[in-house]
Formats: sequence, C-alpha cells, structure tokens
Amino acid sequence: MRHINDSVTLECVLPKIDETPRSISRRNNLFIYVNRRPINHVASELKEIAIMYRKYYCEAVSVKEREYSTLNPFFYLDIQLCPDQYEVNFDPRKSVILLHKKERILSAFEELMIMAYGSLIGEERLDNQLKRKSMAPAESARILGKIIRQSRSMN
Repeated sequence: MRHINDSVTLECVLPKIDETPRSISRRNNLFIYVNRRPINHVASELKEIAIMYRKYYCEAVSVKEREYSTLNPFFYLDIQLCPDQYEVNFDPRKSVILLHKKERILSAFEELMIMAYGSLIGEERLDNQLKRKSMAPAESARILGKIIRQSRSMN
C-alpha cells in the first residue's frame, strides 16, 4: 500500500484482516525504514507508529485489548522523506533518527491505517461490528446505539 501526504510518502506491507493474527505474529516482526535505511523503532521517535499500527490492526481483527500487547503482527513500512526532514547523525549506528516534523508523519500514517483498517470509534470499530455475518439484529441495534452514545459524548 502506498500513501502520499505533502512531502511524506509511506510504502507499507500490511496483513489482511482475514489472516489469523497468531499465524502472522512473530518476535521482531516490525520493519520500519526511513529512505530505505533500517530504523530501530523502539529507540527512536517511531515507536508511536508501532503502537498505532498494533492498535488499528488488533481492533480491525477483533483482538481483545489485553491480548494485543503480546501480538507482533508482520509490518513493513518505508517512510520517504526529504533529507532535511530528519537527522540521521543522532546515533553512531545511524539506526536511530530524530524527526523534525514528527506530527506530519504520524498524521500521514494514521490516514494510511484508516484507509487499510477503517476508523476507530471508542473501543468498538464500526465496520467490523456491524458487518459480522452471524450478528443478530438485536445485537446490531445494541452496538449501533452504543456507538451513537459514544459519538455524542465526544461532541
């Protein structure tokens, strides 16, 4: 999947929603690059991207919140930036970078997650909850009512 936002280009490989989460989860399964340079996302400012990805993916596949901290579904992301938008000489190994406009990258990544997995509404994801094939009409009405109440309380 490719997403372009202002001067940020994101190239991403994401798992499909119908994949079994455990089958694509392994330790050290997140690969984040900036201009094709591998980045240590845990030690850099990009750890927020890993957290956001895990939240969107796990809610899209209906993984319970207490379980998604142990899931590490496959994820590849290459962020293309102009060289003046980040500092690579922050760490001698050059695997940790300092971003000058981190908010722009996080915003572009969130747009990508919404395109791939849909919007999040509170703890319930609208598309996933209402499109379940086995859901009874009463259950559908209950979830829709809960979503409407949550959206009203946000306003």
